Amino acid sequence: MTTFSIEEFSTRLDALRDAQSPLSGNLLEKFKKRIDAVEDFRLFGVAITVIGAALAALSRLFDGNLGLGMAVAGVTGSVVAGIAVALLDRRKLEISSEATNAIANAAAALTLVDDVKTALSNLFNITEQFDRKRRERLSAIEKMLHSVEASLLTDGVGASQAAQTLLSSAIQQVRASVDYEGGDFFTVTIFRREMVDGVERMVRIAAEWTDPMLAKAGGRSWDLGMGYTGVAWSRSKTNPNGDVVIADTSTPEVLTQYPVTDRDPDREQLYRSIAAIPILIKSTNEVWGVVTATTDRCGVFDRDSANIKVQNVDVIRDIARVAALLASLERGVA
Repeated sequence: MTTFSIEEFSTRLDALRDAQSPLSGNLLEKFKKRIDAVEDFRLFGVAITVIGAALAALSRLFDGNLGLGMAVAGVTGSVVAGIAVALLDRRKLEISSEATNAIANAAAALTLVDDVKTALSNLFNITEQFDRKRRERLSAIEKMLHSVEASLLTDGVGASQAAQTLLSSAIQQVRASVDYEGGDFFTVTIFRREMVDGVERMVRIAAEWTDPMLAKAGGRSWDLGMGYTGVAWSRSKTNPNGDVVIADTSTPEVLTQYPVTDRDPDREQLYRSIAAIPILIKSTNEVWGVVTATTDRCGVFDRDSANIKVQNVDVIRDIARVAALLASLERGVA
C-alpha cells in the first residue's frame, strides 16, 4: 500500500494543477485554430455552393452537352459542398462539447482533490492534538500517583494537604490534556464530605483555578443535592456512576435541576461547562468526596461518547480515581 505525507500530497497536487492549467489553455488554443480552419473551409464550401448554383442557372443559356454538363457540375458541386459544410459544422459542435466537458471534469477533479486534502489535513491535525492530549493525560496521572505515594510515605500529612499537592503537581498537564485555552477561566476543585455544624457537606479541601485571587476569595461548601457538586454527591449515593456532566449550563432546566441558594448570576457566568465526578472508596463505594471542574466556555465537558471532547471528562475522572487513594490517609482502606 502506497503512503505519503500531507506535504507530499500537496506537492503532487500543485504539480498536477500546474500541468493542467497550460494544458487547458493549449487545448483551447488548438480548438480555436481548428475552428478557424473549419470556418475558412466553410466559406470555401459556401463559395462552391454559390458557384454551383450559378452554373446550374447559366446552363439554360447553352444548348446541348455544354449546358447539360454545366447543370450537372453545378448541382453536384452544390450538393457536395453543402454536405461537407454540414458535416464540418456538426463535427465542430462535437469537438466544442467534448473540450468543454474535458476541461470541466479536470477542474472538478482538482476541486474534489482539494477538498479531500483539506479534510485529511484537518483529520491529521485533530489526531495529533488528541495524541498530544493523551500523552499529557498519562503524564498527569503519573504525577498525581507519585504525589499520593509521597503523601502516604510521609508522616503527618493529612488528606487536605495531600489533595492540594495532588492537584498542584499535575495541574499543568491536566489543563494541557483538556480543551483548555489561554483565556479560559478554568477550575478544578476537590471536595471532601465533612460534618459542618452537625450537617454533612461537601467542603473544599483543594483547588487549582486559573484566577488565584478568585480562588482565595473562597468556594462554598455544598449540601446534599445542592449545586452541581451536591447533585453529583446525591446521585452517587445510589449509583456509582452518578456524575454530573453539562456541556452548557445556560439552558433553562439547569436552574431547577441543580438548585443553588443565594445564586449569583455574575458568578454563574464563570461556570458554563461542568464535570462533577464523585470520589468513591472502592471497597464500599462510599462517597468520600467530589472532584468538580468548571470552565467559562460552553462545550468543554460533554457526555457524548462520540465526541472527541469526552476525554476532557475522563481527565477529571482520573483525578477522582487517584483522589480516592487519599481516603487511605484517614481510613486505612484503598
